[in-house]
Amino acid sequence: MQDATNKALLSAVTVWCEQTSQDHYHNKDLNFFCGAGVIYEMGETYSYIVTNYHVVYYNGANTDDDISDNIKVYLYGQEYEQYAIYADYIGGSQNYDIAVLRVKGSNVLRESNAVAAEFSDSNDVCVLDTAIAIGNPAAIGISATVGSINVDSENLTMTSIDGKGRVTLRVMRIDTAINGGNSGGGLFNDTGK
Repeated sequence: MQDATNKALLSAVTVWCEQTSQDHYHNKDLNFFCGAGVIYEMGETYSYIVTNYHVVYYNGANTDDDISDNIKVYLYGQEYEQYAIYADYIGGSQNYDIAVLRVKGSNVLRESNAVAAEFSDSNDVCVLDTAIAIGNPAAIGISATVGSINVDSENLTMTSIDGKGRVTLRVMRIDTAINGGNSGGGLFNDTGK
């Protein structure tokens, strides 16, 4: 379990988003949101991170699409301002609650021991398989919790992030501890995939 967790931590990031909102009196308010993410691909010029859409979205932001235009990510163990890695939102889906971030030419990332996550097939998940959740609970840094898969596939319907509709997501139910800030973080198996 320890080897799998240590492997998974190398692909984990915290995600910090800054949003400026403005009320109808033109008063500006600065808001911060945080979550986690997983390095999906690392390249010489560009690297890509997957997180939840609701981590980067803020209803009422001063952007056309309500997506933060000031996103920073931090690698595990480097959650200090001098290690901030700036990222751009390049796409996502509110209906699937997924967002893709792009990092361009980061020396911090390039000179780190970070790696892209290795992905497994969710169709191979079985009840009572190990479930390691890595996230950023309470915005105090990356941590890991361990539990198991309780239901391998079910549909969950909830209000969409913009509050205007309903979305249905295919999910796995786990008994692994999850807290506010874990959003966007990875769920890993006992081999760190």
